[in-house]
Amino acid sequence: MDTDRKSQREALGLLQSEAAHRAGVSLATWRRWEEGALNVAPRTAARCESVLMKHPYGLKPSLNETHREYLDGPTAEELRNDFWPRLSNYGHHTSDGALGRRTPRAIIVAALSVAGGPPTVRYREPGRRGVQNVTGLVWEIQANNVHILSPDNRPGAVDYFIPVDWIVSVEVPADDSIVREPLPK
Repeated sequence: MDTDRKSQREALGLLQSEAAHRAGVSLATWRRWEEGALNVAPRTAARCESVLMKHPYGLKPSLNETHREYLDGPTAEELRNDFWPRLSNYGHHTSDGALGRRTPRAIIVAALSVAGGPPTVRYREPGRRGVQNVTGLVWEIQANNVHILSPDNRPGAVDYFIPVDWIVSVEVPADDSIVREPLPK
C-alpha cells in the first residue's frame, strides 16, 4: 500500500469508504488505487487523486500549512491591517503577499481592500444549498468577518456579516478612471 496516499487520506480525516464515495468509485477500486495508481485506469486515478487535493471547504490551503494552521493563521482583520503598508508607491502589492502568505483568505482580503466600487461577494453558508450573492459597500473587516452594507450606506441598507472563509468568489468592478504610472525599471 502506498503510505503516501494513505497518510494524505488520514490527514484529511477520511475513511476509505468516505474517500471512495467522494471520488465516485467503489471501495474496492479505492483500495486498489491506494495500493498503487497504476492498478486502476488513468481517469479513475485522477478522480481518486482529486479527493486528496480537496480542502473540506472547497479551498486549498498553502501546501506548507496544515488545515488547522490555516484556520488558526492570521485573521482577515490582521491581513487587511498588514496589506496597506505593503503597497508600493505605484499601487502594486509586494510579491510576498499579506503577512507573507498567498492563501485564499489573504487573496480575498486583498480583493476586498482595493475594490474601486461595490464588489459582488458570493458565499456558501454551511448547511444551505447553493451560493448566495451580495453586492454592496465593504464597511469593515473585523476578526474573520466581512461587514457589507447592501446596496450602500443609505437608509434601508441591509447589513451582512459574512465569515471570510465562507466566501467563494469576489467580483470587483473595473475602474478605468485610475491612471497608473508604469513600474520603474
